[in-house]
Amino acid sequence: MSVINLPEVRLPARPKILDGLGERQATFRIWLPVFILISLLVASITPLLTLEKTQPTEAETEVTYTYSVFPERIDVELTGMDDFIAASEGEEELAGFPTTWSEGHDHGLNTGEIKEMQHDTSLLAKEHASNLWWSGLFTIILLFLVMERGSTGSFFSWNPRVTEIISAIISLSLLFSLLFCIGSIASLGDAAPEALGYTSLEGNLFGHSSAEVDGGEESISWAPGFSLWIELLALVMALLLFVVHLLESMTPGWLGESRPSSLLSLFKKGEDCSSLEKAEKFVGSMKVGFNILPSLTLVLAIALIGTALLMPMANITQTWQMQNEAGDWEAIEVNWEASIFSTTFTNNSGFSDQSDFSPTTGVLRENATVSGMESVIDEIRMNHLTALFIILVPLTLALLPLQYRNRVGSPRLWLGACLLTSAWILSGMLTTISEGGTSFHADALSATPVEGISYFWGSSSPGTYGHVMGMATSVEGADWIYDLMVVDWNLGVGVLLLKMATFLCLLGGFASLSGVHESASRNEDAIPGIGVFTKAIHGEHFPEAGWLGGSPEASNKVTFAGITVLLLLAMTLGGVLEFSLVSKGDSAGPTLRTFDVDIDDTSDDTGSDGQLNQGGVLELTVDIPASYVENVTSASFQAGCSDNVGDFGSNNPVGEEDDAIRIEIYLPEEHGGLLLVEEEDCVDNWSFFHTVGDDSPNSGTYRVQARNADSAGSLFNADDELMITIDVKITAICKGSAFGTGANEDDELYAAVYVYWQGYYGYVTEVSEE
Repeated sequence: MSVINLPEVRLPARPKILDGLGERQATFRIWLPVFILISLLVASITPLLTLEKTQPTEAETEVTYTYSVFPERIDVELTGMDDFIAASEGEEELAGFPTTWSEGHDHGLNTGEIKEMQHDTSLLAKEHASNLWWSGLFTIILLFLVMERGSTGSFFSWNPRVTEIISAIISLSLLFSLLFCIGSIASLGDAAPEALGYTSLEGNLFGHSSAEVDGGEESISWAPGFSLWIELLALVMALLLFVVHLLESMTPGWLGESRPSSLLSLFKKGEDCSSLEKAEKFVGSMKVGFNILPSLTLVLAIALIGTALLMPMANITQTWQMQNEAGDWEAIEVNWEASIFSTTFTNNSGFSDQSDFSPTTGVLRENATVSGMESVIDEIRMNHLTALFIILVPLTLALLPLQYRNRVGSPRLWLGACLLTSAWILSGMLTTISEGGTSFHADALSATPVEGISYFWGSSSPGTYGHVMGMATSVEGADWIYDLMVVDWNLGVGVLLLKMATFLCLLGGFASLSGVHESASRNEDAIPGIGVFTKAIHGEHFPEAGWLGGSPEASNKVTFAGITVLLLLAMTLGGVLEFSLVSKGDSAGPTLRTFDVDIDDTSDDTGSDGQLNQGGVLELTVDIPASYVENVTSASFQAGCSDNVGDFGSNNPVGEEDDAIRIEIYLPEEHGGLLLVEEEDCVDNWSFFHTVGDDSPNSGTYRVQARNADSAGSLFNADDELMITIDVKITAICKGSAFGTGANEDDELYAAVYVYWQGYYGYVTEVSEE
């Protein structure tokens, strides 16, 4: 390959102040990309911004919300609840609820529930994540160029100065992407006051404020997270790296001789100063470390991808409160964990009293309770299997005898293509999961550990992370469950393993395409035992074949054809694995179908009336179970009296005081026991009204999910609290006439009592899936 001769830029003589930079340039070139990459990895798991909001409570205590903003989520910690519960009466049931949780960015942090936000913390966090990803990619490319130059690979041997120019361009790109990262954090600082509900306060990197609110003083504060300081350090290192590469690319040798690339050379001048090219030659552990990098990342990525098959990708956790035998409140949890091949439901014994509930743990698929979450994970199953099979190819080829191995084409192409292709597939999988937040959110708000529960939720937004409090009602046979509950949903361990595998595949793929491949295939400076494995992974390199280094007897068309066949094979095997490994049972949690339940109201009544003298009694027995009405929801009572004979009327005899009646209704204790009215005046005919239960209409069509039609209908079975017999007793109180004799004399009254009860009936129709 011909070498391109690029014109040099003649720089003035090097100032004395730059001698130190020139002597350490080899160390900077080799170690700064390593340190920058480590810094970026740490920055990706540390908060971008930390915000605090302290609020007074009605119990004269304080609670503090601490928000830690990460690139993909917001971690929330609530402190002060123990003091609030201790100082309050009747709040003991709140003690078991979680005080730490994670939320997705979605529409941004908005603790003040402002309708029109000027800043969107979600966009800023996503922007930072994107810039951080590009920073990582640029750093990996710089590491590739370091490996290429340090091992005198084919590219560096072709034209060292072109390598230097590319390094300078990539360093500049890294510099800008880090500046954008830091700018995103600064913008988050500007958005902090509004996110905490203070729209009139100006934002900055640091800030605090307070205001008088009902019950006391509220305070807020915010500060950048550890990520900012790490990225500033990475920025300084990137700037140094850019300067070194820029000066060397303009005028090779301008920075002068360099010390060896050892880290000790930063602080101690060695006896042997040499040219830059010699100083950058890898020696000792550094060379061994880079030589084993592709094979090490390959093995680790295989382990991570394989383990992720068995780990949960997403989970939903509901926290309830129940009373134990001693009457104390304790928290219980029910949990759904969806992995590639199964969904595991775990019941922490809280719903064991439900007779129609299945075992406490189980594995299932196609569980309608979390079907949306399952569909997102099912969508990536084939990709997961494909990525695993592709990355297993280099390991499989390493087991072939050398004479057969050389026939399948370039080992460098096999190793690099498989690693980078797997990284690409894994990246797509992670994107699919991150876009599945709407399904995760919908399932989290509808997941039911037992049939018959209705939820009323607080505000929440779709996302792969979330936390919301709600009320639960209609838990038949489970009155011991507190109506307040909390649900959390988030990504599982499997997603974290896939992220780590993606990074390793990228790093190993670029390393295998560098000059490390040549030295690793020659087993240079290798650790005993490991070097043999490394050489087997890289195969035999043939210098006469150029950069690809495949055997002259083989065609690289075999490599491309093999990768194509492997993709098709992985897709086929993936279907077989899915059929054989994915459970279709319903061993835990209700697997539900859709039904329409049509409800119609029905009622019945009874009554009694008569003419009563002083002290006379009118009695009525109401036997509701003997009527045809089922699912009784209310019973209404009416009573009244009049001086008219045989009927209600408005005219009392002249001069007579208003007569009255004594009303006694004998209800069960759960409905209040004896209802007694000492005197109900005979002035408004039907003057007494009383209702037990809920007399609102029940009719309508309700769509529900249940295992079968009987189960769907049973969701609407009313309790038997009003299937009771009630005795009603009316006693006359005749007050006579103050003047009356003859026609004006009156010692009797007319009394009546009427009882009406309401219930409902219904029928069930299954809704077709079509």
